[in-house]
Amino acid sequence: EKQMIKTVRMLEGMGKQVVIISPPPTGGLDHGKCLLKSSLRKSELGFCNFVGEDKNSIGNKEIIAFVKKVTSENALNVVVLSTFICQAGTCKASDDGTFVYRDTGHLSVEGSKLIGKKYDVSGAIIAAAKGRKIG
Repeated sequence: EKQMIKTVRMLEGMGKQVVIISPPPTGGLDHGKCLLKSSLRKSELGFCNFVGEDKNSIGNKEIIAFVKKVTSENALNVVVLSTFICQAGTCKASDDGTFVYRDTGHLSVEGSKLIGKKYDVSGAIIAAAKGRKIG
């Protein structure tokens, strides 16, 4: 924690706007594998969606808690990815037929592009850099 804050402060001292981006939410299963199996079986991809708790899924509780603690205690700007991936307590493993995940906790390249464009994640990062709370 101290090293992270030290690094952030050093970057800020160089005139940089630092924004912390949370890890993607995960239900603790291999969502990419689930999507692949569902696709091969011609099953509904929505079967691979998972439940998020308070916008944060069970697989990342410790990491999300760390990010929240560090960012709130040190007035750091943060963008929470579950804000874009999860709605009404459900996190999408796929969106518009695109696999969002490639495995347990990593977004696919295609999924990252889709989420980035569909939800204007770059706009959220810019807003966070300007000090507006996102997520």
